[in-house]
Amino acid sequence: MATFTEMGITVLDQRPFLGDGLAAAGCWSARQPTDEERRDVERGLALARLLADARVGQTVVVRRGAVTAVEAIEGTTEAIRRGAALAGPGAVVVKAVARDHDYRFDTPTIGPESVDAAAAGAAAVVAVEAGRVLLLDRDESVRRADAAGIALVGA
Repeated sequence: MATFTEMGITVLDQRPFLGDGLAAAGCWSARQPTDEERRDVERGLALARLLADARVGQTVVVRRGAVTAVEAIEGTTEAIRRGAALAGPGAVVVKAVARDHDYRFDTPTIGPESVDAAAAGAAAVVAVEAGRVLLLDRDESVRRADAAGIALVGA
């Protein structure tokens, strides 16, 4: 940052420029999560935040309270594939962001590719931390979630 500052360049937080792209709280898909899936979303969100704070990764896959994958260097989509394969049908995918995340340089995202990976593994829910994760191509992501019977939510 010092080099940018010395050059008179200010790097801005990306969020004000994203409009409604940041995931809002609520369910965007036709299918709502069940009570059991909501519990997994809550557990996954707490764990994903801890992992993000520790700079390990931002995504976890959970089923009935058991963690089947934690994102590391492979990225979100590969973590979803691995976790859903280990969990079997009904997995819950959750993506969160570190509390001190620097949005000047990176905005965590999910989109159609993430939904496709969840669908291929028969996941039941894809949840993201509301107001902090960018949902790429919202209409297409929702369409794919609906086609696969996945609940797509901002938590």
